[in-house]
Amino acid sequence: KSEGFAHRVIAEDKRHIYVHDDYADYLEQHGYRKYHGSEHDGYFENKGAIVSKIPAEHQVDQWVANRACEFSENYRGDQPFALMVSFPGPHCPYDPPIEFADLYRPEDMPANIPATDDSRLFRELVIGMHKRPWNQVDYTDFQEHHKRKIRAHYAALVHQIDQGIGRIVAALNASRFRADTVIIFASDHGDFLGDYDLIGKHLFYEPSIRVPLIVTLPRVSTARSVESLVSLTDVMATILAFARVDQSGRGD
Repeated sequence: KSEGFAHRVIAEDKRHIYVHDDYADYLEQHGYRKYHGSEHDGYFENKGAIVSKIPAEHQVDQWVANRACEFSENYRGDQPFALMVSFPGPHCPYDPPIEFADLYRPEDMPANIPATDDSRLFRELVIGMHKRPWNQVDYTDFQEHHKRKIRAHYAALVHQIDQGIGRIVAALNASRFRADTVIIFASDHGDFLGDYDLIGKHLFYEPSIRVPLIVTLPRVSTARSVESLVSLTDVMATILAFARVDQSGRGD
């Protein structure tokens, strides 16, 4: 399905291992397949923090970055483009390849935010949710060493995406579009990673809902930080305004 795009190259959520998308085709061509977290050593003992069976050069976030770079290098159209690059990571399972996992030590990770009387009300709900087949991990016993290892692997996944974004920006800067392209970086949600003795998202606490929102404008070199409350629902209108597209009659 095109989902409204003129051209769509698909890598679904890391947990959608049975969806045969473009990334699945790529893996098959290189002798791999999508793996459930439970197919990795230490998955249950380490509460989902594992080393991926897929080498770094074939990781899904690397693959997404490569496809985006190819677009910048090969686009020959005369019309402006809108390119959406969606990284499946750093979503669980917390599965960096060994080269990135070795960059971060659990003992160097920040301690978690302690549970509160309010957050404890949701713990059984979160535990039950993560016991389902998509995850299968039991977080009833969730100790500090588990949380620090998860955080280290999460940092490694973020590092991998950072490198991919750097390559995308470099490819854009080497193209004819560098002088008039707006770049917006955001995320859909965060992850508790042990904060409040929780994992995942699903609750309106800051580790889950506070996400990055960075906008780079052409010919603007002065950086500034805005403390105003913003929402991802603002992004569409912002993009249309940048593109000088009439917004009358449009819904949410």
